[in-house]
Amino acid sequence: KELTVLANRKGVTFNTGGVRAQNLGSGDFDQLYLKWLEAVHRTDIGEFERAAKSSDDSELKAWASKTVPTLKQHLAMVQQAEKKGGR
Repeated sequence: KELTVLANRKGVTFNTGGVRAQNLGSGDFDQLYLKWLEAVHRTDIGEFERAAKSSDDSELKAWASKTVPTLKQHLAMVQQAEKKGGR
């Protein structure tokens, strides 16, 4: 919700499309989805950390800084799920 409000104030739109999978068994899908989630979270953490340090927009800078710990928690949860085999 916070990101949507901030984006609307800044006049920014973003793609909210999801992951599509065809012809995958549930176990294969789980593993691919977890790998995708890990990659996305790693990328997002890097981008949010850069924004928190160097954004010219103070509102965005504060929000990014506040959000980094949550992204790191989510990454840890994804990694834990991967260790359990996606179950």
